[in-house]
Amino acid sequence: MDANTSEIISYDFFVSQFGRGLIAGSAAGICDIAFAGVPHAELVCELELQNPGRKTVYEPGRFADICRHMFLPDALTCVLDMQGSPFQIKVWSELRQIPIGQTISYLQLAHRLGYPRAARAAANAVAKNRIACLVPCHRVIRADGTVGGYRWGIARKSAMLAWECGVAAN
Repeated sequence: MDANTSEIISYDFFVSQFGRGLIAGSAAGICDIAFAGVPHAELVCELELQNPGRKTVYEPGRFADICRHMFLPDALTCVLDMQGSPFQIKVWSELRQIPIGQTISYLQLAHRLGYPRAARAAANAVAKNRIACLVPCHRVIRADGTVGGYRWGIARKSAMLAWECGVAAN
């Protein structure tokens, strides 16, 4: 039996200045942070679909410390359990290097990864990020400077970027 098939995923719900959502983690680290655009039951169902063979357990308060610091620069030091292809994990790891209050384009991201022609592949990996905030995919924008899309809504992405600019300015 594969180690992942018997692993437990604990989850809880959070409320932040950018909305409510779900946070989940395994013994290896945080594996999911999703903002709620749907009822909590749907977030749990999606978590279960993303983690086949892993048991999900509701543990209120388990991630309280992480949730309190989720939008601070030191939150990026949290241990993560990133589940994806080697390329996706490389993209997500690179996203964690973007300082708070700064943005890069998908093309710049592809260059930083060493794949200058892979802007579209990098964008696809960014879109598959399951760990909002701690893997700051919201810091990637279009080459023309526009915000572009965001899994949890453009208004939320814009608000997060504006807030981070204010934090970085202080």
